[in-house]
Amino acid sequence: MSRTTASQRVTDAASKTGGLQDDEAESLSVGMGGNQAAAGGPTSRWRTQLFSLRCLHQICILVARSGRREHVDLPFARQQKLQPSTLLVSRVPDLIKMAFTASAAYVTEIRLEGLVVLQDVIEVFAKSPDPDYDDALLLEQHQAPITAALTPAFSSDSTPEILSSAVQVCATFVGCGVVKDVARMGRILKLLTSALEQSKESGTLKIGDVGELSPNASGMLRISTLKAWAQLQVASSHQAYLGAVVEPHRATLATLWISSLRDYASIRGDSEMLQDSASAAMDYYEASWSKILKAVANLMLAGDKAVLAAMDGQDASNQATPATAPPKDEPTAYFFIIFGLVFEALTASSADANATPAALEAAVTALEALRSLVKPEYAGKAILDPSTFDELSNLFYRMAMTSAPIVQINLIAVLASLASSQKDKLIAGIKASGASEPFPGDSPLTHCLRICSYVLRQAVPSASRRGASGVSGSVEDRIALLTATFRAFTIIGDAFGPEKKEEVRAVAVALYTGQFNCSSSLPTTYDLSPELLKDEYSTVDLTGPTLPALKAILDATASPVAGSGLEKYQKLVHGLLSACLSHIDEMRGREGIAAAIKVKNNLLTSVLIVTVVPENVKLSRTVVEHCCYVIAQKLEEGSTSEISVTAAHCAKTIMIAATAGNTLLGHCVKLLIPGMIHYIASLASSVEENAEGGAQNATQIQGIDEVLKAFVAFFNSVPDEHRARLLGVLLPLCVLLLDPARSPPAALHTRTISHLLSFATTSPAAFKEATAKLGAPEREKLETSIRQAVGGAKTAASEKAAKPAISLRSF
Repeated sequence: MSRTTASQRVTDAASKTGGLQDDEAESLSVGMGGNQAAAGGPTSRWRTQLFSLRCLHQICILVARSGRREHVDLPFARQQKLQPSTLLVSRVPDLIKMAFTASAAYVTEIRLEGLVVLQDVIEVFAKSPDPDYDDALLLEQHQAPITAALTPAFSSDSTPEILSSAVQVCATFVGCGVVKDVARMGRILKLLTSALEQSKESGTLKIGDVGELSPNASGMLRISTLKAWAQLQVASSHQAYLGAVVEPHRATLATLWISSLRDYASIRGDSEMLQDSASAAMDYYEASWSKILKAVANLMLAGDKAVLAAMDGQDASNQATPATAPPKDEPTAYFFIIFGLVFEALTASSADANATPAALEAAVTALEALRSLVKPEYAGKAILDPSTFDELSNLFYRMAMTSAPIVQINLIAVLASLASSQKDKLIAGIKASGASEPFPGDSPLTHCLRICSYVLRQAVPSASRRGASGVSGSVEDRIALLTATFRAFTIIGDAFGPEKKEEVRAVAVALYTGQFNCSSSLPTTYDLSPELLKDEYSTVDLTGPTLPALKAILDATASPVAGSGLEKYQKLVHGLLSACLSHIDEMRGREGIAAAIKVKNNLLTSVLIVTVVPENVKLSRTVVEHCCYVIAQKLEEGSTSEISVTAAHCAKTIMIAATAGNTLLGHCVKLLIPGMIHYIASLASSVEENAEGGAQNATQIQGIDEVLKAFVAFFNSVPDEHRARLLGVLLPLCVLLLDPARSPPAALHTRTISHLLSFATTSPAAFKEATAKLGAPEREKLETSIRQAVGGAKTAASEKAAKPAISLRSF
């Protein structure tokens, strides 16, 4: 079936009627079997109508990109007291009606644009709530009109372009979540399934009321069908109900997807096939291959055996795949084909400094596929071939220097996957080379570390850039990039083995703290020193969200450190802790957002170091005592600032970690308790003054609550025979925070009472003994407060029980 344009259709119609007609006069009414006169009035010309439909498409795109909730959420708009008639959501029925009218038009271009508008409606309003029914979606009441609008697209006069576009709309509707019951998806899902079943055969296709298509038209429809199912597979990762839709056809899809990518590569590689009839199919391949590759990458990352069999040239739908693939050195049959497509896509994206969103998405998709392709089950040893890896590493270096953060995040994931999956072969290659240096320059692992180092140096603020980062993008993207890169550094360091792991760990810590020393044995080629903990210019906090990555770097529980590695690890941890304390001392007397961020992050890092290191790692007594002194000092310095809350949180973290029996942390607790007691005692009077004024400082309340939580955790870890003595210190402290005369009770009073009740519940005898030793005023204040809290709860319960109820009289 060949494509028929509007002008061609009008010429044919004119020849049948024996006269010439102006194609500009044709309109939607012609497709419905009438003309302007029969329609009862003048209508727009078809080109005007086509322009109007395209305007509607642009309006839907602008509304979706604007993020204005009122245009897609009618209940929200009513809450904001907005006029519904001015919002796009109130025009959903009209949009579906226009899409239906256009889909039944005489002109092919209008029919195609009508399907585009229908797809826009489904995508934009898929999550819109129904204004009249709770827990229902707006489009649920429009299922029948949407199905009706799709029906003309599968009529006998539909062109291949219309059929392909309609298949995409069907997939969009199935995957949007409006209907989650497979049994209720009806004809739309049946059309997709029928097209997929026919795609397994090499012959021509037929769908709906359309007879057998030509070979070229069948190829176009087959590609569009595979793209539609690929979208469903990708959406199934966050739409659980789609698993029941895709799972029965997963093996068939894996084989067909790999075959389509193979055919696309063949067409791209054979210039003779880019002529005439193949050009239309090539356009569909160009628009679909990235979506199909994303679905394949999705299955690869999930460890699907069907896609592994398909990559090896086997028909996964006709045979049982083994539970585990045996290790092999040779790549799969189609490895180089898929690898070539991925490499070409990445090369094109890295050459464009101002990549479009579509180009970025294609690059991310290619890297997601490459993340699995580098594994031995797909690549064997082929990826480590010197010529292949040199080309790949050159591409990676270029991407590290020019790509956006979202692309670099996936690039780092590829490096980590390569290092972890090919670890044995990489180490064997280093040993076989006989290199004398610890990090051979031509080793793939060394290249991975170099790329990670460069990405970190660009992403972390430095003094040479006055706190600015060398990576563009949002703060969230930069944080995600830093976290992913530091974790990849840890994975690559593990791949080097225990002999060199500590050196890699040291470089990672140096990159994090800003204390980089180029005398390290790890080869480096850049001079910018990152200053994540040392930065005092940036007002954006990049350190706090990346602390879990530092914890992963320092964590030695997975592979215990021993021998010479233990000595290196102790020096590293001691140097890092000393650097953090030095950074805090440098900020003494400084004020401002950047200074506060630096102090806060170095405090948190210090506590992280003390709590994460194993017990067999020795730390200097002087450094540990200075760390505890700094925490106590910051508690008292900024009693009304966020730094005091951070210090209180640090003290609580140490005291909770000390309950496990760590000797070092137990010593820290002894050093922290006096400062914490003084902190609460000094704040008690100021809190009381604020309460008399009618308000309490939220920062002070939060800091006090953190300290009280720490005391509760410490109390629970103390043996029963010592709890009365500890309560002898804690109860007078808590009494200072009580205010039973105030009604309603203040927030601090309520929180303190809850902690006191926790003490009384945990150890009643010790609580009673400590209470008896209080002075008369303190004891009376404590008893009154507890009596009010317990009595208030009982009163509320009795009032609830005493509510009037209807009782049936018995006879």
